[in-house]
Amino acid sequence: VIKLRRDILDPAIDKAIAQAGSNDLAAVWLKLKDLAIDEELPFTGEPEAAALCYTDVNDKPKKLTKDALGKRLNRRAVKRR
Repeated sequence: VIKLRRDILDPAIDKAIAQAGSNDLAAVWLKLKDLAIDEELPFTGEPEAAALCYTDVNDKPKKLTKDALGKRLNRRAVKRR
């Protein structure tokens, strides 16, 4: 499966991976949480206990959970093999 377009969260996840220096879920989650607090787009700066809040391409509020991030990271790892 080839992804034809990027998701709105892809640039922030790429940045968090680069800052973390790995694809480790815990490390990437912490970096994403920092980005969310700093209101890095598309995050709204309102992290909750179990999710990071962001605005999707249709300007609708969404939440990214740690489990959902883990699934995204796993898909990326499979894609790179």
